[in-house]
Amino acid sequence: MRGRGVISVAVVLLADWWARLDPTGAFEWIQRERMGMTPAVTTAVVRAWAGRDPEEAARAIEGIANRELHRTSVDALVRGWNDSGRPGLTAYLVALPRGIERQRAISLVARSKVHREGVEETFRWAEALPDDPDGFKLNVFRRVASWAAEVDPQRAAAWAERHGQGEYGKGLYRRVGTRWARQDGLAAMTWLATLPAGPRRDVGVEDLPELVGHPRKDLEPVPTPLTSGKTHDGCLLKIPGALTLETLRG
Repeated sequence: MRGRGVISVAVVLLADWWARLDPTGAFEWIQRERMGMTPAVTTAVVRAWAGRDPEEAARAIEGIANRELHRTSVDALVRGWNDSGRPGLTAYLVALPRGIERQRAISLVARSKVHREGVEETFRWAEALPDDPDGFKLNVFRRVASWAAEVDPQRAAAWAERHGQGEYGKGLYRRVGTRWARQDGLAAMTWLATLPAGPRRDVGVEDLPELVGHPRKDLEPVPTPLTSGKTHDGCLLKIPGALTLETLRG
């Protein structure tokens, strides 16, 4: 087993080196040789090729029939294209068919931008995208909110407030709230309590019980009404101190 691992690493390193010199030849090799038909080797070749010529790499991976390897290739292409700084990546994301591959690709770019360029620059990138009818910009907003909340929940919360009731605001409260709750459940609940009452705010609290937990074992779950007048069965239970939006509002 140990020897196989050494061989696998060697093949990946060879594929990466080869793709930087002759990406077309390396790609053709991984298509016909069994040892090249693995996610790790495919990733090495496509990512290296994307750093050199992303448009050509994008055309090449369209012919990959294996679903897993195609998904891996799209991820590798996006990573390599994003690392290269070459133009055209956003247009490529827009052109991807709706579905999990596009969602994953958007998430990869959003995460990279948040960590490399900062949350404010990433917010500006998302806001500058043209309006679209197929949900691309909404998906970008959601994933930007998620990754921004991982590193700076206060700024992510402020951004979600700016857009939460707008065309691209659906799901922002929930994404920020759940990520923030993993770091500080009380702060997340306190923030949610300040938001305008309504379905978008109410949905934001649904995942908090699972994330925050509750130190008191003697409390029985009961439906808890929100300030909007709606009831979500137990969605506000297990919050520290039996907090609800009403008690936080005082």
